[in-house]
Amino acid sequence: MNKKILNLSNFGSDSETKDAEISEILLTLQDEATLKLLSKDYKSAIIYLKKSEEILEALMTQSGKLIHPNVLFTLHNLAFCYQKISDFPKSLTYIEACIYNLNTQFIFPQENPVIQNKLKKSSLLTRAHIQACAVLSQLGNHRLALAYARKSITFGLSSIKLFLQAAGHYSSSYSSHKSKSRKVPDGLVHIMSLISILNPALNSLQQFISQGKTKKIRFIPSVLGVKDHTDWTYQVHLPDFMLVQSMSIQELNDRTGIQLEFTKDAVLMKVCLLSISYFCASTELQFLEENEKEAKRMHELAVKLANGFLPKESKLLVHLRETFKARFFIQAKVGKTEDDMGIQVLEKLLPVLPDRCMSLTPSHRFRKVLKRPGFEKKKNDLVLRKVYKGESVERKKKLSSD
Repeated sequence: MNKKILNLSNFGSDSETKDAEISEILLTLQDEATLKLLSKDYKSAIIYLKKSEEILEALMTQSGKLIHPNVLFTLHNLAFCYQKISDFPKSLTYIEACIYNLNTQFIFPQENPVIQNKLKKSSLLTRAHIQACAVLSQLGNHRLALAYARKSITFGLSSIKLFLQAAGHYSSSYSSHKSKSRKVPDGLVHIMSLISILNPALNSLQQFISQGKTKKIRFIPSVLGVKDHTDWTYQVHLPDFMLVQSMSIQELNDRTGIQLEFTKDAVLMKVCLLSISYFCASTELQFLEENEKEAKRMHELAVKLANGFLPKESKLLVHLRETFKARFFIQAKVGKTEDDMGIQVLEKLLPVLPDRCMSLTPSHRFRKVLKRPGFEKKKNDLVLRKVYKGESVERKKKLSSD
């Protein structure tokens, strides 16, 4: 590839030929970038994605025409690659670019139902704001990180409200057909069968929106009627949402229909996103050392929502519960002594977290702690930091024995 491709006059003479040539080049770049991503060669993937970005910029500048799924594919995967090579400022730049395009462009297939595209958009925006918050917190900009966390809550709530609205719309349409003795379309019958399975979950989500609490649901049945927790709900953890994940063009061009929004996994994913949004806001308030009452309320909402839907052994739920104890309960009970026993007891009660869970631990945190007056506060801050670094007494002993 050379710079000449950035001049659109170098392509075919007529509009259709030009569009076909540009699409062909973008497709080739996407394929090459995808192969590099699969082989974890992130620096090479960046080269192909940057070429794609140059073409898309030239296309927008010279003709105003864009293939918007290609834009989001390019920007999102650049954010992913830069995060993988620890270039956090550049990763943040591309996360913000994704948010801008999601807010201003038509990304998804226009033949999809409007409500389906709105649901996809709100979920992607929730996740993108969580990821921006995590990067900003890593860079030490907790004020702006808090702003992004609050926006992720807004979009997370919007996602659930849209979901409830969609369920209400299809239920009303079904009732209308039945009351008028009209034949109900097969597609609507299928959607209603999915909604009927989710009824307990719908009621619990509605209760959370209106009252801020949920009724514990033992199981959400699958489409096949299997009453059990999905395997991924046990293993899912903070980094799975806070870290940028690679994206395929197929995800953006999905035309499978709105039925997928009424599945067990789709509901649980919305719950996880909103729970983590509340958790992020609470964490940033803690780092800023202001409005302790609001920080506690946000964390409580995260725990209540996750507890209503996830299995008690879920890594995400365990982490939300244990960090709540460390921040708002155990510190008050144990952290008042002036010996090291306080920290030792606290450490024993904290979960062992994966090493990659570093999203909310800026490197300067330890230096800030040492400068603060008050011995008890130092100990409590150190313990809070250890929650995010995944340190524990057991892990330290293992490392020392090795």
